[in-house]
Amino acid sequence: MLAKIALAVGVIAIVAMVAAFGLLPHLNMQLWSPDPKPANVPDDAVAIPYIAQSRLWAKCWVEGTQTRCRIFNGAGTLLQDDVFVTYSRQTSVAVADLGIVPERSGPDYLWLKNGEILLPETNYLEHRQNVQKLVQALAQ
Repeated sequence: MLAKIALAVGVIAIVAMVAAFGLLPHLNMQLWSPDPKPANVPDDAVAIPYIAQSRLWAKCWVEGTQTRCRIFNGAGTLLQDDVFVTYSRQTSVAVADLGIVPERSGPDYLWLKNGEILLPETNYLEHRQNVQKLVQALAQ
């Protein structure tokens, strides 16, 4: 009798595991991540590691001759929504060059894979001074 119960429990456990693994790819795994992407953040926004285990989200695009970016915090609050210009003071970058390096980016600057850094046009000089310190520290 005990053997039949153990067999039944084993079969139920196996069926439950097969069903769970069959469903996992179809579930939104962000439900279990420590910092899921908020609903108002664009699906193609790049996750940027931030303080402790939180993250920022960034989305950039070219609009006419300008590069526009939005940076959100982990809760989805919009931190930056501006025209971004390059550190070297160019006005725009090509769409193909908008690849963001998450590990080097922050709440008011975005480091690109081509080595350029994007800064918000609003308060550009202040942002440039802050990033200049970072650039000098990395050069040492």
